[in-house]
Amino acid sequence: APLLAPYAPDAIDLSASLAGTSGQHLLGTDASGQDLLSRVLYGARTSLLAPLLLLALAALLGVALGVLAAWRGGWTDTLVSRATDVMYAFPGLLFTVLIIAVFGAGMTTSVLALGLAYTPTIARYTRSLALAETRKPYVDAYRVLGMGGARICVAHLVPNL
Repeated sequence: APLLAPYAPDAIDLSASLAGTSGQHLLGTDASGQDLLSRVLYGARTSLLAPLLLLALAALLGVALGVLAAWRGGWTDTLVSRATDVMYAFPGLLFTVLIIAVFGAGMTTSVLALGLAYTPTIARYTRSLALAETRKPYVDAYRVLGMGGARICVAHLVPNL
């Protein structure tokens, strides 16, 4: 927000109170002359940071689990698939409330709980895409070239999902 906001959020300029939209104040000012755009940008930091963090966490864990299950197959695939089934059987909101009740309220706990609640959906979707992708000829070509499984997954499989 400090990079985007044209003014400090608490800067008061009484000469510009209740000014409308202009080149200096894109959203206008309030009764104290505070720039509304700056106040919105500073106020949105927390509101936007939490969803971005939880989606990043869910995507990171979900993609990792889904690709791992598709790549390894066998008992790993079965374990990840059953874990996602168990998570689907348990309501996500109830899981989130349970985690927050056990570990205490706060943004970090909420982000972790919601991130874990959304992980099975992304893992299952990623697994299905990765299963289809691992059967393509380019994956076999990388194996023939001697690339390891982790390198193939990270450098070539995940970008093609």
